[in-house]
This record gives sequence, C-alpha cells and structure tokens, in this order.
Amino acid sequence: MAIVVGVTGLAKLGATNASLQTVHNERLVALADLSRVPTLMQQNQSTLLRAALEGGDSSAAVTDVEGRIQQISSLHRQQHPVRRTGTEADHRGPARRPKRTCRP
Repeated sequence: MAIVVGVTGLAKLGATNASLQTVHNERLVALADLSRVPTLMQQNQSTLLRAALEGGDSSAAVTDVEGRIQQISSLHRQQHPVRRTGTEADHRGPARRPKRTCRP
C-alpha cells in the first residue's frame, strides 16, 4: 500500500513540476522580454533630447529611434499577436447586448 502511495505521489509531483515549468516559460520569460520596453523607450527619449540640444543633422538619431521602435513593436507582436480575418466585425470588438428593461 505504501509503495502505491509513494509511486502515485511521485507521478503527481512530476505532473506538477511540468505544469510549473510551463507557467515559467509562458509567463516569466514573456515578462522578461516585455521589461525591455521601458528601457528602449527611455533610450529613445534620451536620443531625441540629445539630438534636439545638439541641433544640426539628426538623421543618425532618427535611425536609432526607429530601430528601437521596431524592437518594441516586435516584442509586442510576440506577446499579443493580432488575429484578423479582414472583416469589419473583427475590428469593432464584441457585440454589445441590449440593455435589459424592467417589465411591470
């Protein structure tokens, strides 16, 4: 009896470990990727401020900022893929239910 309980416990422990690994991979790794967004945005702000204060040709600064915007967009797309079929209904969101009225 004790052996059956032990084997069952080990099997359930393995399933729990696999479930926690899935949570880690799906949530925490994604959170680490998204935590880069504020850093990239702050770098963009610094680059734009520096370019504004220095004056002159700011094409290099614009290129840097556009590159970081692409990185931010890529991170966002990885976490929130857009699924559209092309119909207008997909872009309006869920249909609203009519308000219920009290009946006398």
